[in-house]
Amino acid sequence: MKLSILIPVYNEVATLVDALRCVFAVDYPCEVEVVVVEDGSTDGTRAVLEALSEPRLVLHFHGRNRGKGAAIRTAAQLATGTHLIIC
Repeated sequence: MKLSILIPVYNEVATLVDALRCVFAVDYPCEVEVVVVEDGSTDGTRAVLEALSEPRLVLHFHGRNRGKGAAIRTAAQLATGTHLIIC
């Protein structure tokens, strides 16, 4: 079993690193990937994500803000897990 945690983000520079730190601190009983779709942020969120180095992290960047629903759909398409969680 593989768990895909889907996280759409837009202008989350203030909370993103702490949120991801919490997600990665959990001792999961299975393989995990965290799929983050950055949805055209204007506050530096993209730069923060690009600086991260975590092998379980899958990143995708929308060129412009398309809305939370679009970010979730993109994340779901990228996910390779058998089970999904949307944060």
